[in-house]
Amino acid sequence: MEYAIKELWPIILAMVGFIVWLVRLENKVRQNEVEIKEVKDEKNNEGKNVNSKLDDLNRTLTSLCIDFADLSGYIRRCNEEKNEKH
Repeated sequence: MEYAIKELWPIILAMVGFIVWLVRLENKVRQNEVEIKEVKDEKNNEGKNVNSKLDDLNRTLTSLCIDFADLSGYIRRCNEEKNEKH
């Protein structure tokens, strides 16, 4: 047994080192998976915020269009009344 340990210690040490490296690599993969999930969640939240802001902008622009249409009608009516008086 001592002979095997004396002769095979470099191989045993390499195997232990390889196993340690694999464990560390697995931990990095798990950490990356967690970070990717966080980034995806953040991206989804940002998308929802952008959609909400676009909806608000759409409502505001629709309101402005209605106001401009009302103003245009008012100006047209004023011009018609002005032309009728002359």
